[in-house]
Amino acid sequence: MGNEHEQSFYWVTEGPDPDGWLVYVTGADPEAGDRFDCTASEYLFRHLTDPQHPIPMPVEFRAHWFMDCG
Repeated sequence: MGNEHEQSFYWVTEGPDPDGWLVYVTGADPEAGDRFDCTASEYLFRHLTDPQHPIPMPVEFRAHWFMDCG
């Protein structure tokens, strides 16, 4: 999975239990990523809520917004 900021998000599939898989995040270069010792849901929660997170949300995306699908 990736985003518009050229970041890609992967599971580190070590071990038989997917609930224990960790997260690996890269920028434009997939060889230069960061491993996070947490589950994907915990990573996502921290990424969206923690301003001190090592890979914070861009400032322009920190506000809630809604799109009319009608």
